[in-house]
Amino acid sequence: MKNWLYSENPLDIDDNTKNIILDNLPIKYRTDKYSNAVIVIVHRLSNIPWYTQEEVLSEISLNKDELIKLNEAIRVIKDLKVFLKVYLVLQLYLYQVV
Repeated sequence: MKNWLYSENPLDIDDNTKNIILDNLPIKYRTDKYSNAVIVIVHRLSNIPWYTQEEVLSEISLNKDELIKLNEAIRVIKDLKVFLKVYLVLQLYLYQVV
């Protein structure tokens, strides 16, 4: 996981790390579109905790409403939330207004 977190490309992720992140997502969000967004969010915020949702939007293929819904899904997933808190300031990001 450290190698991925320190890499420049968030989508250059090994299967084990990807599964740790995605296994707790609702099935609806396990598509490439949403899973890639979650991976970018985790990666960016682990390296740049003050990274904004606007900056994330510029990197992912979601619109504002989709990102808000994804944030809500992430917010209620206890296991993923615990995992993410280890690497980033999740609460600050998820409760920002876009």
